[in-house]
Amino acid sequence: MTYLEGKSNKEICQTLGTTLNTIYFARSKALSTLRQIFKEKDISLYSAFMMFIEMMD
Repeated sequence: MTYLEGKSNKEICQTLGTTLNTIYFARSKALSTLRQIFKEKDISLYSAFMMFIEMMD
């Protein structure tokens, strides 16, 4: 929600009815999972970021 919708952590908490700790934990786990997938597929974070940017245009 932060990256795609531009919402702040507070807005995300209000939308989902959860705490900041939950948001931080979920984001950390999601980024860690993405890093692992990128590593397994030999995709650099820079390449993934560039693909994401292209998708957003």
